[in-house]
Amino acid sequence: MFDHPLAETKSRGIDVSYAWQIGNLLKAHGMSDVIEDYVSFPIGWGETIAEFHAYKIFLLYLAMEPTLAPALGVKHDEYVRLTEMFIDGLTENRSWFKAPYAYGRKPLNY
Repeated sequence: MFDHPLAETKSRGIDVSYAWQIGNLLKAHGMSDVIEDYVSFPIGWGETIAEFHAYKIFLLYLAMEPTLAPALGVKHDEYVRLTEMFIDGLTENRSWFKAPYAYGRKPLNY
């Protein structure tokens, strides 16, 4: 189920991997002492924030239903059930994702 959203965003010219270039973007625009890393977010397990994050992913998939349901060949009720199963699977398998971040210093003459 995860391949369809990635294909859909790519077909619309959205590169979801671009977030990993944030450090290079800061450097290219004159920032110095750029630090890059990531934080790990659990999805649906461990903490209250993880449950909130799982819910956000659920809502995201519901918002993509008009595009994804036809691609999957399913009706509304089946799509919602598949989305719930997907989120439950992420939680049960203690899944997580990496969220990149970067920061640096702007030049004094900026």
